[in-house]
Amino acid sequence: MAANAPRDDSTDLIIVGGGPAGCAAALMAASVGMRSVLIEADALCAKLQHIAAVTNVVGGHASGPELAAAIAKDVTRASLCSVELGVRATEINASDDHVTVTLDSGPRLTAPYAVVATGVGPLAVEDASWLTAADGVALPTLWGAKAPETGPGCLLILGADRPLGTFLRAHPALETTV
Repeated sequence: MAANAPRDDSTDLIIVGGGPAGCAAALMAASVGMRSVLIEADALCAKLQHIAAVTNVVGGHASGPELAAAIAKDVTRASLCSVELGVRATEINASDDHVTVTLDSGPRLTAPYAVVATGVGPLAVEDASWLTAADGVALPTLWGAKAPETGPGCLLILGADRPLGTFLRAHPALETTV
């Protein structure tokens, strides 16, 4: 443990990432009596807010925003979970008996356990030498993509079977070649 990172015995679990997996970890921890701190740079389930249609989820929610709101409500009702929004974990150090998480706002949190549930981010064109696009073309993430307003279009999807299915369910009348 770093000399300036005091041991905090009030937290059993630090959760980095407030998407569905991080929120599920917080709820499960609370259900077994563990005190947790959930760290999220954005809003809880922020990416779900951009998914127009969902199916096969517990609770029968039909849209990402609806599901995100339900998950956030459950997490805020979990009295053993403290939610820290608008901060990022910049460093995570594990030792034999604890984990220390450094936040971009300066503080360090310690707990016996940590869950890193940050998911994966989209790969930007400039980050992959094998992916190219015409100069000046901005390629949105799939959850941010808009359906073409007129006529058939063409989508190129790389490694996104589940998000692709979600996109197509959200736009059932879409005449697009994938």
